[in-house]
Amino acid sequence: MKGVVVVGNRQVELRELPKPEPGHGQVLVRAVEVGVCGSDLHGYRAEPSEGPRFVSGHELTGVVEAVGPGVEHLKPGDRVMAYQAWGCGYCEYCASGRSNLCANRRIIGKADRYQKDYSVMPEAVALPVPDELSFDDAVMLSCAGGTAWAGLQKVKPSVNDATVITGLGPVGLMAAFWARAMGSYVIGVEVNPVRIELGKQAGAHVVINPQEEDVVTRVMEITRGEGARVGFEASGNKGAQELLLQATYFEGRVVYAAIAPPGKVIDPRAGKRGDLGLRAIHGTFTYSMGDYYEMVRALLLHDLHPGTLVTHRFSIAEAAEAYRVADSGSCGKVIFQWGA
Repeated sequence: MKGVVVVGNRQVELRELPKPEPGHGQVLVRAVEVGVCGSDLHGYRAEPSEGPRFVSGHELTGVVEAVGPGVEHLKPGDRVMAYQAWGCGYCEYCASGRSNLCANRRIIGKADRYQKDYSVMPEAVALPVPDELSFDDAVMLSCAGGTAWAGLQKVKPSVNDATVITGLGPVGLMAAFWARAMGSYVIGVEVNPVRIELGKQAGAHVVINPQEEDVVTRVMEITRGEGARVGFEASGNKGAQELLLQATYFEGRVVYAAIAPPGKVIDPRAGKRGDLGLRAIHGTFTYSMGDYYEMVRALLLHDLHPGTLVTHRFSIAEAAEAYRVADSGSCGKVIFQWGA
């Protein structure tokens, strides 16, 4: 079988790999759809580094091909999504259901990941995908949707709020999708024409292009001078981080979801718009396993389908082109696809 390895300098390679066998308590999953995440692009854009390179990707949906001894709940043919964090199973975070925060989780740089034909994983992280959801829907939950959901749970947008979302890549698009479903008035901020249109499709009432108009002025017009009650930063841009402090209400709730370069964002003095004021500022990091079940419940209750945000599909043999398109930014979700 084949897997995708990111080399750096915007290069990837296909590597021939042995087909794995499930051990005790493990399942073998045949890939159906695997996403290319923005975090995959960090190594893609970077200079090549020394040391071992692993198969990339953490956004796997597929079908159980075989089960090892001791597997109790899954069987061949079951549709699953791979939760992205293999926690140690022993620390406080794992015990509380937040293995995404485990300091020893395997999926970050310590093992082959999921951009390959077959993957083995513990049964506990192969989460069921209901028949009512497509694999497109599931792959949108696997990282972008979960990251957006978990971030928004910290700031709780509602029908009483305007929510400003800076950056409409897959995470920002899913933030717009969820915030609209939660009843909020959604304001996107984006410069790429493709993603401006996708933002409207995802649920944004308005998308502001900062190259064409002043974002803060427009947000203040929409909110009658108050500012948005909720801010969600999904671009990883330092200017956007600061912008959210200018475009939000002085008692607003703001979450920074994207990885950004180091450097100061705020001058925590009270009084002037743009300073910290009484805002609640949150960080966030992926999502918990419990969040997955909450997201699925919400989709099923309201008949929502985020899979419409998948815009480009490639075979694994087209890995170089898939990464090029994802890197361009003129796309929604880019995925590798196998036959179901």
